[in-house]
Amino acid sequence: MEWNGMESTRLQWKVMEWNGMEITRIEWNGMEWNQPVCRGMEWNGMEWNGMEWNAMESTRLQWNGMEWNGREWNGMERNGMEWNQPECRGMEWNGMQWNGIIRKGMEWNGMQWNGINQPECNRMQWNGME
Repeated sequence: MEWNGMESTRLQWKVMEWNGMEITRIEWNGMEWNQPVCRGMEWNGMEWNGMEWNAMESTRLQWNGMEWNGREWNGMERNGMEWNQPECRGMEWNGMQWNGIIRKGMEWNGMQWNGINQPECNRMQWNGME
């Protein structure tokens, strides 16, 4: 499976709950999140700066060596949520759209990837939504 030109075969979601609940293990294209709790963080509200990520302030958060300093993340603007990478242009988190469209039937709400329900992603909770 490809994710906007990137390989996504290593994407795994295991026993994941979000928004103050437990995250067992997330692996996204080689980037691993293995913190037990993500507290006080909002994806839908797009609030990063000043929030907590497993008792770490967002200014100390690192993702695959890219440090989030509360303003930019490797060229990504926090408020507009514009990823200045060629494979991520026009992506919206709040609108649940990738590159301006629902990519190949993929939905964040329904957790469908490439038009099918994969066992790892089916009925996953994302900020209180299934």
